[in-house]
Amino acid sequence: MLQAYYQKLRRGSQQLQSRTTIRMLESLVRLAQAHARLCLRDTVEVMDAVVVIHTMGTSMSGADGDHECCSRERTRLPTR
Repeated sequence: MLQAYYQKLRRGSQQLQSRTTIRMLESLVRLAQAHARLCLRDTVEVMDAVVVIHTMGTSMSGADGDHECCSRERTRLPTR
């Protein structure tokens, strides 16, 4: 699943192609492994890959906080 996502990014726009290197694929794998460990598992499952793909997509979509799963009200940091 992670390899297919990586290949999709490589076939994407010119901007995505320039940011999508083999290091990104390696990072996707490491993030999936880390998520599995957070869930107290030794093996990576499909859900770990789904979480990583969602996280990476959110990260690459920008930092404006307007992703479909997040609202500004829930993600706003408290002010002093």
